[in-house]
Amino acid sequence: MCGICGAVGPVPPDDLCQRVERMNCALTHRGPDSQGSFVDKGGALAMRRLAIIDLQTGDQPISNENGTVWVILNGEIYNYVELTADLDRRGHRFKTRSDTEAIVHAYEEYGEATPQHLEGMFAFAIYDARDGSLFMARDRFGEKPLFYWRNGDTLVFSSEVRSLLEWPGIPRKVDQEALGYYLRVGHTPCPLTLLRDVCELPPASWLLWRDGQATVRPYYVPHYEPSPNLLEDGAAIEAVRSALDKAVRRQMRSDVPLGAFLSGGIDSSTVVALLQANSSRPVKTYTLQNEDAAFDESDLAASVARHLGTEHHVVPVKNSGFSPDDVWRIVEHVGMPLIDESAIPAYLLSKAARQEVTVCLTGDGGDEMFGGYRVFPWGLTVHRIGRLPSPLLTVAGAALAPAASIPLMPGASFMRKAKRAFDAASQPGLQQFVTINSIFLPSEIRELATGPEVTNAACGDTHRIVELPEGASSWSTFRTLMYYRLKNNLPQIMLVKGDRMSMAASLELRAPLLDVAVADVASKLPDKHLLRGKVGKHVLREVARPLLPEAVFSHPKTGFGIPLHRYRNDALADFAQQLFSERPGPLELLSPQGLSNVLRLGLSRSQDHADISVYRALTQLWTLVQLAAWAHRFKVAV
Repeated sequence: MCGICGAVGPVPPDDLCQRVERMNCALTHRGPDSQGSFVDKGGALAMRRLAIIDLQTGDQPISNENGTVWVILNGEIYNYVELTADLDRRGHRFKTRSDTEAIVHAYEEYGEATPQHLEGMFAFAIYDARDGSLFMARDRFGEKPLFYWRNGDTLVFSSEVRSLLEWPGIPRKVDQEALGYYLRVGHTPCPLTLLRDVCELPPASWLLWRDGQATVRPYYVPHYEPSPNLLEDGAAIEAVRSALDKAVRRQMRSDVPLGAFLSGGIDSSTVVALLQANSSRPVKTYTLQNEDAAFDESDLAASVARHLGTEHHVVPVKNSGFSPDDVWRIVEHVGMPLIDESAIPAYLLSKAARQEVTVCLTGDGGDEMFGGYRVFPWGLTVHRIGRLPSPLLTVAGAALAPAASIPLMPGASFMRKAKRAFDAASQPGLQQFVTINSIFLPSEIRELATGPEVTNAACGDTHRIVELPEGASSWSTFRTLMYYRLKNNLPQIMLVKGDRMSMAASLELRAPLLDVAVADVASKLPDKHLLRGKVGKHVLREVARPLLPEAVFSHPKTGFGIPLHRYRNDALADFAQQLFSERPGPLELLSPQGLSNVLRLGLSRSQDHADISVYRALTQLWTLVQLAAWAHRFKVAV
């Protein structure tokens, strides 16, 4: 686990070295153990290392046998032992025991097909001194980040935006199209970022830079096709159990202390159960304890820990109210706004775990792989409503509008949800799911945004968000909804939170449920093994049932989080009011009246109303606070 950065192009070697060194210094938190660099007349690579595998000889960059091809890696290659053995048989000679060296020899053997031979979480860069080319790639689901900027014949890249911006001359201008997407769904689709001309390499893609030209290609596209061998429950359960066990065992490879996050939910509990089953000593597990009982699973996690015999640790999270430090820490390490407020406890949990371990396994990805989100059944309901004749949908939406607009009316909350469902159902295809997942609805954005480019992106067909791959027409509606979350919320929100907040504490996270072996099996499961009635992750539940106490399966879904409504205090009101009045950067494209309305609703709502729920009001406020703080911190202009 590391931070990587570099540049290629016609830059004087002294300037190149100094600039990349500044970028690398900004990544120290990602790799406090050591640093390394390689500088050539046409390019430079640098990295900060968090030593996990091969502590003695695993420093980077690492070259091939004759020193003409160099690699830097952020992440872990879980199949490196098998890959190294295969490459050794093919005549490649290794000088380390690290997973990183396997990549450079794989590149010599397979070229652009190299990422297809790697199973892990990774973002790597390979510099070929023979022709001055650069090859970069990112893992299948986006666990590890990689940002880049192009200017003429020069390309600059880094693991984090904060590091990238150490390179002089990168304009800090907001991308208005990306801003529209951010307001609509809370993230920007790759390769767009909120900074104009700063790109993020999409997950499951590689980039080749040669002779001043960039070529970007996907090397993996998710595809769902039920296997006839997995129709029966027993076969499906055994296939998933075997894949999960394989994933956990190889993700246990580490030369430093390893533990696990344990929320008490099915995903993390299953991972911990398999981890403990494959361990010769009690596994160190870590969970949050919230003061608010509705957000607290610490008792359930403790019962799982006792059942499995782990060495359990509880990290208290107090409802002490909002502090501006919460926001500054997030935008500083993420380098972009992040709407997931659970980044706050994620950092606290990572910081506590890092006192004893360097690596933690997590349950991230279980909902995406096995269909666990509660929004999926709602999406299916909306899809069924959408089959009604269009005139009927219009009449129903119009009839619900007056009732849904009356505050405190009995049943108003239900009427509000019903109206939103009919509004979403009137949209074509996956636009229904975009509406369900919207932070700001199109009508709200038209009142909030003043820039036409922002409004057009947010209220148009949002094609960048919902584009489906070739062959998706054969998928079930349920699988299509799962794909939406896999391509959007997972890499742009969930995994961003996990990576940046854990690396802020110099802790590596690993997600066995996103392992290639698990994903390949999950993609072949018939829908009946995923969703039964309104309960998701059926097959995962059956895999876990013999391993865990029964309380895990009857407990409502919660996960790591904080009660954001408990954080509302004078500090939040003052902080938001100050930022909104300054209107830094992108907030210039939002109306003062619109900002005032968001602030008022976010701070005043203590219960759900017909016009907006407490959750949506607070989420909208948090979304704009993050945006404003990010623009202020990085001096982003329109």
